[in-house]
Amino acid sequence: MNGGKKQTSEKIVLKSSKALQKTKRKKNFKEILKLALVNVSPVLIIKTIKRRKKNVIKFPLLIAAPLKFSCGIKNILKSSEIKIPLSFYKKLNLELINVSKLEGTSVEKKKETYKSAFLEKKYAHYRWFI
Repeated sequence: MNGGKKQTSEKIVLKSSKALQKTKRKKNFKEILKLALVNVSPVLIIKTIKRRKKNVIKFPLLIAAPLKFSCGIKNILKSSEIKIPLSFYKKLNLELINVSKLEGTSVEKKKETYKSAFLEKKYAHYRWFI
């Protein structure tokens, strides 16, 4: 989906929505997708800045809503590219179901980001570097 065409990505999303609605008849695909995006989208990212003498400073940064959702979508797509011999829409289904239950690798990535942001919070006042 990253390097492909728009039509192929639309086909994959439609296939995954149809397959999800067949398995999960109680919930709508839109509800599962919204829940997955809310569960995966981070509030903080870690920004790195190079200073003189090869110093690298990492500090947490709050991000706006559009960037938050795009980071969430990227996390879901990266974690659904695992090496299981299934078609991509089935992998996407599995990842969306896991994320909506607060399980899966993309939720773990979000938690790791928060842990590292908490460790680097002493540099949070360096916001003016950007």
